[in-house]
Amino acid sequence: MDSEFYFKLERAPAIVPLVLESRGWTQHQEQHGVDNWSLFWKNGRPKPSEFANGKPYQRYNHFPKTSVICRKDSLCRILRKMKAVHGGIYNFFPVTFMVPNEYTKFVNFFSEQKSKGIWICKPNDMSRGRKIFVFKDILELVYDTPCIVQKYISNPFLIEQRKWDMRVYVLITDFHPLTVYIYKEGLARFSSENYDTSDLENKFSHLTNASINKYNTESGNNKWDFSSLEMYLESQGISYTTLWKRIQKIVVLTLVTLIPTVPQIDCCFELLGFDIIIDENIKPWILEVNSSPALGVECFVDAKVKTALVNDIIDVLKLQSPTEYWAAHPPKKTKLKQPEALQPSRSSTPAPDRISIISDEYSDLVREITNKHLSSPSANFELVFPHKKQLVTELNKLKKAAGSRDFNQVCQRVMNSVINDFKTSK
Repeated sequence: MDSEFYFKLERAPAIVPLVLESRGWTQHQEQHGVDNWSLFWKNGRPKPSEFANGKPYQRYNHFPKTSVICRKDSLCRILRKMKAVHGGIYNFFPVTFMVPNEYTKFVNFFSEQKSKGIWICKPNDMSRGRKIFVFKDILELVYDTPCIVQKYISNPFLIEQRKWDMRVYVLITDFHPLTVYIYKEGLARFSSENYDTSDLENKFSHLTNASINKYNTESGNNKWDFSSLEMYLESQGISYTTLWKRIQKIVVLTLVTLIPTVPQIDCCFELLGFDIIIDENIKPWILEVNSSPALGVECFVDAKVKTALVNDIIDVLKLQSPTEYWAAHPPKKTKLKQPEALQPSRSSTPAPDRISIISDEYSDLVREITNKHLSSPSANFELVFPHKKQLVTELNKLKKAAGSRDFNQVCQRVMNSVINDFKTSK
């Protein structure tokens, strides 16, 4: 059990405090002292002042400026640019246009295609499947907010005639040097009705979002964990190991684009949800990247995967309490004041601390899984980057150049080294 640990919340998923309290943590209150906490889990982004004032033993669950890949239009711009510079290694993102800005460009492209195919329209900054629609006829492209229009992966690999995608959880603990862990468990999310391109209006057939398919009263279990997915694919003669390596490559090549953007900062980590779809040729495609991926618990698979996920995040971070930190790093009297952590808080009325609830049944299950984890950790995070010593050397060059006039040049060289390594590796 962890002890003397305090956490703060702001619109956090209910599973987070439930896991932390099961581990012996305490939710931070005013009487505990303004800086006497180790983890602050927020649904939104911390303020610049919060990043600037973060203590060495504290962690926010977001880095600054990572949200750029979590907007659909921004991700399109970034990956399109990387493909133009680095070629086919970035051929894992469907053809995409941003409307209304690129509406004319899209119309011209659409008109030039002998086979018009199927397209999907998604609002830039909405989640949970809201306002998404699939179409063939360009006259059906009607929108009231900035969107992306994307070539639909119309040949998905089906399981029991249903479309599915993978929610891959990715943990970044540092950007300088970039340090990336991928969670070996995750969620395979299924549509709740058979895949049918003759009926493009049926969202239960074409969308895999749990927030959509839970309203299909005739559907059953629409989620598998990756262990079940692996077992099924291997039974069909498909190498899950090969597929997983391809997905790891997509994740890292997407995240290296953030190296020039995210400042050097130590009081953060980031959990992202990569949505990956697999086509009938077993090629993975990135659909989007989710900031603050949903951690709601609505079924047994949710409880199993997400409880272990939150526990494993805490284990990887190796957080320290203020007491532990100051015992190992005595403050210099002229610069730091040890009593700061004991000062009364002067904060304003806090935002709601939780954005979801968990039923009593699943709450008990979360506690049970956490208690088992404490005696036998699941340890499902796999360090996938940096994966070679020479890359660590290159990344350290970038860290040393931070703040200098040569930073951008060094950054570009480091990114090229990383991408070239992927080009030459099998």
